[in-house]
Amino acid sequence: METAAESARTRLARLSAEDPVPPIPPHWVAAPARAASRLLLKRYFELDLVGREHLPRGGPLVVIPNHPTYFDPWLVGLGTPRWITWMAWEDAFTWPVVGAFIRSMGAFPVNVERPQPSTIKAAVRVLEQGRALGVFFEGGRTKGPDVIDAPRRGGLRLALLAGAPVVPVSIAGARRLWPPGRALPRQGKVVVRYHPPIDPREVLPGASARAREERLTELVSQAIRAGLPPDGRPRPVRAPGAAGTIRPS
Repeated sequence: METAAESARTRLARLSAEDPVPPIPPHWVAAPARAASRLLLKRYFELDLVGREHLPRGGPLVVIPNHPTYFDPWLVGLGTPRWITWMAWEDAFTWPVVGAFIRSMGAFPVNVERPQPSTIKAAVRVLEQGRALGVFFEGGRTKGPDVIDAPRRGGLRLALLAGAPVVPVSIAGARRLWPPGRALPRQGKVVVRYHPPIDPREVLPGASARAREERLTELVSQAIRAGLPPDGRPRPVRAPGAAGTIRPS
């Protein structure tokens, strides 16, 4: 009988055959975009990036943050020199200017309610090339009364298929500054907290795919929630070595 790991490898091979992969933007596009976002966001939001040492420097990686604002891909991306290829809400690609911009940044569309096979194949190819894939835990922006909405498990399924480490990320303070319905954000403190990577191969090995997916979802949810205070305000970054914190790089 085929094991869960063998079954995952079979599905991965079937998904990855002969499909285009979203490109990384050329350096002359990526470098100015990253520099501009760093200058703008760090000044506007008093941005702290905590736990950057938890982001692997190479190899396939799935980055899974909560999603309080439209700036989140840039907020998260500033913590690593690696380029993160994001799965983005498909409707955003139809917006004037915005659609062309996010496509030029290497993002590719996903139907949050019903992901298409072409989207899954593109994501698999990104991971096969040893790149970093960004998938929002909630699918869309946080809208409910809780600190995060119900999870979408597509990114976790991809991590389990590819055996790629998962880095949960908490974006604290941003939702308070830019809640849904507000046209522009207020200035204030935002803390982006990168949690230690989770190896999906060590999550209930030998168990069913459903059980492993549910357990991985629990682990990622716990990590993200740990960095999101109930009042929406960012927790202060304690001194290096303080108990219960991730030491900033």
